[in-house]
Amino acid sequence: MFFIDRGFTKESLKETLLNQLNPDKVVNSIDVEFGTKYIFEEEVSSPDNTKFVLRSVWIVYFGEEFIKLISEYPI
Repeated sequence: MFFIDRGFTKESLKETLLNQLNPDKVVNSIDVEFGTKYIFEEEVSSPDNTKFVLRSVWIVYFGEEFIKLISEYPI
């Protein structure tokens, strides 16, 4: 509900998350059983101009070359 209440559409949230994928925005990486998790954080503005810190968690599974989104939420 948080993202919808701030005016995000599926496409605008996708764009925001993809723009966050920058090595400078990684705050932590964790090796887990299936691969490596990456935690990104960045202050962003929503479509309704609310500023907040967006945390997203991604994983690269062992044997794969691409990153997959696990979760995203405001902090």
